[in-house]
Amino acid sequence: MTMLTPRNGFSGDIETFLVQTLIERFGPNHEWDTERVYLNRVPDLNGFMPANILLVLQHCFIQNQALNDHIEKAKHRLLAYRKGHLAYYWPFNDGRSTIPNAPTLSKFEFLTLSPDADDTTVQQLVLHETQFFEPILNELAFYRCDEINFIPPNPQRILGNWNGAYLAWFPERERCSLGKIETLDLGVSANILWFLSRFGFTNHEGAQETAGWIKHILKNEFILSHPFFLTRYYPVPLLQLYILARAVDLGQLVKAGFFSDEDIEMMKRLFKKMVPRSRYESLLTLATAIHLNDRETFSKLRHILQSPILDSGIYFAAPLVPIVTYQNPIFAFLAKQPFMRFRFESIALSAAIHLWCLQAAKQRF
Repeated sequence: MTMLTPRNGFSGDIETFLVQTLIERFGPNHEWDTERVYLNRVPDLNGFMPANILLVLQHCFIQNQALNDHIEKAKHRLLAYRKGHLAYYWPFNDGRSTIPNAPTLSKFEFLTLSPDADDTTVQQLVLHETQFFEPILNELAFYRCDEINFIPPNPQRILGNWNGAYLAWFPERERCSLGKIETLDLGVSANILWFLSRFGFTNHEGAQETAGWIKHILKNEFILSHPFFLTRYYPVPLLQLYILARAVDLGQLVKAGFFSDEDIEMMKRLFKKMVPRSRYESLLTLATAIHLNDRETFSKLRHILQSPILDSGIYFAAPLVPIVTYQNPIFAFLAKQPFMRFRFESIALSAAIHLWCLQAAKQRF
């Protein structure tokens, strides 16, 4: 975890500090900083982290012209991660989406990524390219769990209530033989529903089934008991709930008919059982409390709003063992170990979340 503290002490305005951090962490490649962490820390070029930063910042009030200019450049940069309407995680190298500064790792086929629903829908929440909506909706309708075309791996199958829900990836259709194993993902599903709600596609095929799968997860508290079965990429329960609460709040998923007030209460009860283990997780807890309108938890952590110390923290990760193996006790144990994942962290994302919390708290509390 990387920590940022102000140089020469701090006596200024916290909002100004956060804006300045976002300006300083914006690179010449028109992306905010991301670090890929395994045995060491290396810079990572990817489309997902800047898209998430943009997604947070578009719900902030930005008056600084330099930061607004960076935001426009970052939007344009996202085009480097796309082919047509489909978005990829890493940029292209010889027609493949591979780790940009890891030539040895990029030789492995399993690290060549397919386009995925998370990158695709999050980018569109930022870019609003209406000409791509119809083909994206067609992809979502096609890539869903069923008993014929796509089947979730056993660890996800045993949790139940997945039939008809959206998948996390859009593998090339020529590779989609009957009974292909593909994963669901809690964070990805939340962002897909946000996309559908934001642009008025609440009746799209698979939307209610996906919402039903999420509600089944909440009711059975699988976020606490089986977090590694729910997602390959958001391994921390508190992070999973933050992404879901953010989508429900900013995507107005209750108004869209995907969730009810009772579902929000289930989320709050689950939230009360989570304890932050770092400064970064405390920031996520604060943000989740605002999204869920949990005044009690917010009041306990509101002092963080005025703190000029930022931790990068893990935002998402790439596992080195596939979820299909998690049912094996040995692999299930290994999957939980830090050395079994690439971690992706960003000071700039922490600054963006902190800025949103600061402004949202003034409006809501």
